[in-house]
Amino acid sequence: MKGAAILRPITMLQDLVPGVELHHESLDGIGYPYGLQGEQIPLMARIVSVADSFDAMTTPRPYQAAMNADYVLDILRRLSGTRYDPVVVIALSELVKTGALEVKNVRSPVSFRMRKPVPELV
Repeated sequence: MKGAAILRPITMLQDLVPGVELHHESLDGIGYPYGLQGEQIPLMARIVSVADSFDAMTTPRPYQAAMNADYVLDILRRLSGTRYDPVVVIALSELVKTGALEVKNVRSPVSFRMRKPVPELV
């Protein structure tokens, strides 16, 4: 919702607002913020939903290692028709399969290790 509010005043980016605002909606209607389902969810939001989930799972995070792209595609396929749009998942799968989209884990996870002990914590 905040991202959509930031984009809304920018005329050139109006087409992106539904994708940002509604990408947590779910085809089965149990998503948020409005509980939209199926075709009520704009295509842009269905695309962003799949892309965002794929990126989140294939990118290293402080709380989880990056997952293998094939494994993530399997997860997305299993959730097709309920959480994700099957056509969008198939399109993403084809991009990865043909090499048009290559997953590189170039970002390393953030480390929260302290380099020097903080005296008041020791």
